[in-house]
Amino acid sequence: MPLAGDGSGLAVLHVDLGSDPVAALEGLCRLATGPGGGEGRTVLESLLPDGVSLLLGAAKSRTLAHVTFADGPRAVMSAPYDGWTAVEQWLWLLASGCSEARFAPDPDDPGTHSGTVRFSADWKALVLRDGTAFVGMSPDPGGDCFHAVAEAHVHSIYLDALLVGCMQFHALNGVANNVAGTEAAQLDSDVLAELEYHLMHVRRRLWFSHITVRGKGNEVLRQFQAQHALPELLENIVNELADAGRLVEALTSRSVNAALGLLTVLGLPVGVAFAAGALWAEPHPRLFLMSTLAAVAGAVVLMTAVRPARQMLRALWRRGPR
Repeated sequence: MPLAGDGSGLAVLHVDLGSDPVAALEGLCRLATGPGGGEGRTVLESLLPDGVSLLLGAAKSRTLAHVTFADGPRAVMSAPYDGWTAVEQWLWLLASGCSEARFAPDPDDPGTHSGTVRFSADWKALVLRDGTAFVGMSPDPGGDCFHAVAEAHVHSIYLDALLVGCMQFHALNGVANNVAGTEAAQLDSDVLAELEYHLMHVRRRLWFSHITVRGKGNEVLRQFQAQHALPELLENIVNELADAGRLVEALTSRSVNAALGLLTVLGLPVGVAFAAGALWAEPHPRLFLMSTLAAVAGAVVLMTAVRPARQMLRALWRRGPR
């Protein structure tokens, strides 16, 4: 996976869901090792190459399902969901990878099908956080028909769109974690430049919203981004780095101004001491030493007696909060 420094990647497994696609998805996508789980993890890890394992802590795998029906879809959910069409019922079951018995959604929630992508009168898709479903609305007689073309598109264009979305999700969250893990007291121009470079690298390599000539692949990707609030996450990261940049600029300006002010203030006793020594005595190493001591003494008196001088010294050394 691009920009992942831990050697992680994305594995894609193509399967035949069989006669009960919801149950097949539910068994494969559950990766938790607790009671009643772990079967999907065992099956999937058995198919991976030697030395490769599923991410520790992952509770669910992402799914993409494409289902068609010889006679068109029929309603399969209980009475509370009579307000949903048969296609909407299948879309939610397949996109969520959960049966109604395991998790019953709110039938009146207007956001349940907000991730719907309408392709044509023949098929429709629903994008959720952890899964995407494509359901044929017209009968599928099999063989060389429109649904065979749709299947090829699901296994190529739309799968690619979702893989790009997954890479964007992991990369942006990695940047957000780096920003959140950087203490304000640690911020300087080098740290800020590294964070901004990382974000720019992600945006230049992965942050796309147009990946196909026609709009439906782009819409699938945008629905994935919306489900994970990726545009908002990117905006928050940019705003955080902009605020950090203003802070670093203010601290740098304060330090430079304090240094220049201290040079001006401390230059006064140095100039007076050496000028007086040159005026009243002959050049001698002892005169240099005495002038230096007088300059240091004058500087200490100024730093002690003059409050702005003390403030400039604190501003020069203090970066974090009081």
